[in-house]
Amino acid sequence: MLESTGEDFAHFACPRHGAYEKIDAMESDAVGLEPDIAILACGPTATCLAHRLAVRGIHAIDFGSGGSFLARLLADA
Repeated sequence: MLESTGEDFAHFACPRHGAYEKIDAMESDAVGLEPDIAILACGPTATCLAHRLAVRGIHAIDFGSGGSFLARLLADA
């Protein structure tokens, strides 16, 4: 699910469990936005997704467990 929060930023919700089952959709959604950088926080799936995006020329950063903190910040904004 894509939540647009501005011209320069987009947030995709990631399930807490079974994220790898959605990796194809996450990859497709991210590639469709043509980002310069993708910040990932989806557990072990982030490692695989980062590789897939790198192959497509998109730089990816695995934010690790910081994603839950980012979600809270976005909710409070």
